[in-house]
Amino acid sequence: MQAQQGAPQTFQDEEIFDDSRGSPGIWVAFTSGVVVLLILDTWVSARQNRPDFTEALKRTACWVSLGLAMNCGSTNSLGPGLERSFLACYLLERA
Repeated sequence: MQAQQGAPQTFQDEEIFDDSRGSPGIWVAFTSGVVVLLILDTWVSARQNRPDFTEALKRTACWVSLGLAMNCGSTNSLGPGLERSFLACYLLERA
């Protein structure tokens, strides 16, 4: 199924998902990374009862920068149409 020239890509375009599943190694690395980040976040959160404003600001900056890095990575792998969709959803979630 060919997308029309000039038309934005949507999630229904079959060509986008043909090779986007990746190899099992990529999924193992991704899952491992998510688990490590969750453990790190839980461990850091458990050390203190309640973070002060500066610490909360640092954590927020860290997670937002990781989200924006993911956004840049999606540009290279999925194209600019889906990159804008990811960014819009991410910003909506942060709000």
